[in-house]
Amino acid sequence: MQVTRNEAQRTAKFSPLQSFTQLCIMLLIVLNPFLTGVYPQAVAAQSRTAVPLGTDILTINGGGGAATNGSDGLRMAFNCIDGTEQVWFRNLLNYYDGDCGYGTAANNSGGNVSIALSIQNGSSTPVVFSNLVIWGSTLWGSVDVLALSGSASVGTSMATSTGSGYALLEYTGTTTDAGVAGTYTLRREISYTYPNKYFTENYTVYLPVGSPAVTIRVYKGGDTYPGGSDMGVGGATTTPYRSVQSIEPTSKQVLAFRETTAGTLAGGYSGEYTNANGIIMGSNDVTVGTCYGTCTGIFDLETTPIDTGLVAQFKTSGATYAASGYRYGLDTLVQKADVSVSAAFDQSFANTTANLVFTVQNAYLDTVESATDFTFDFAIPAALTISGTAVDNCGTDSLTAALGTRAFSMSMLIGPATVCTVTVPVTAASAGVVNIDGTMVSSLSTTGVDLN
Repeated sequence: MQVTRNEAQRTAKFSPLQSFTQLCIMLLIVLNPFLTGVYPQAVAAQSRTAVPLGTDILTINGGGGAATNGSDGLRMAFNCIDGTEQVWFRNLLNYYDGDCGYGTAANNSGGNVSIALSIQNGSSTPVVFSNLVIWGSTLWGSVDVLALSGSASVGTSMATSTGSGYALLEYTGTTTDAGVAGTYTLRREISYTYPNKYFTENYTVYLPVGSPAVTIRVYKGGDTYPGGSDMGVGGATTTPYRSVQSIEPTSKQVLAFRETTAGTLAGGYSGEYTNANGIIMGSNDVTVGTCYGTCTGIFDLETTPIDTGLVAQFKTSGATYAASGYRYGLDTLVQKADVSVSAAFDQSFANTTANLVFTVQNAYLDTVESATDFTFDFAIPAALTISGTAVDNCGTDSLTAALGTRAFSMSMLIGPATVCTVTVPVTAASAGVVNIDGTMVSSLSTTGVDLN
């Protein structure tokens, strides 16, 4: 199955308060056994344009991110003063705490969130490259724009165009430290499809020719500000894609970093912002050594209200020079907390079996906001049939998924800050295209929660 990176095509998200026309997905079942991203392939590379640190801002969907109902997606700004960045949703900031000079003619400070590259040879002291001045790491020697399309633009102030956009940036840094001396390159693809509530970044790391075996760590994180508030709690999801979240209980806004390929995220931390900064500056592995909150699997989460920070970490050990580099993918997702169910296949398949995974999430935090009688029916597309016993870790009150049929339904109680999954094996008799949209959902209802 080839799944495009369009949120509306990758997962189905159903909520009683959303129109079904906003909930369409397309899941493509083909013979290719891999997941891939879809980016503007027709973008013509521009001449290399240097972007001095903190001088010119890269803006994507600069005219969006303002509607209080979230209908105009996200507004994004990169390379603000001191290497800061910012993302808006419902006209609310999500990184602490500057607005990059939004609405003014000059670049100003944004939020203290960015990306970092760490290179380490054995047990030697790692070298950390970043664009964020407050981290005190080795600053990139150059930042270049290689390609732009759509609403993406670079200038001394934020652009105001609206729509999908794509940018390709190249960061280059040099170190003379023993064991890792050389020039390192990180290419950062940023892709946004309007009016999604997330954007995708692909990071490709290039080591110098002749590089010894090193450990590569790529981080995104820092001081978060979900919904324009400094306080929040940590959260995570594990299926079908792993994500780490900052959740703000008043605005009910969720900021999340989510892997784009299942199983690739190496660590996720959500908690005190100083700890988040410390993990990145120290080139530490999340959950290895110190646990600031509760460590489970790859996640370290602080689940009581705290001054929020967030870290997503990728890691490759024993990396040597490769012309194709080392690639990692991350979505940055911002949405309002709600009770929802999403659906995604766990692999491509034809003439065999794959799993259709339903993820149910109650992103509300208050103990009184338990969703009782959360119920829906789902008509599995005609090309598929249920081929195995459903695996339920939601503790549903009732579940129907009979072998050889296409009918699926469930009813359950889901408590606050809870995520669970129901996995349904399905079979496709032949290759083809399966369209899934909101018309396949019926009897969707819940009580006990105000679904704003």
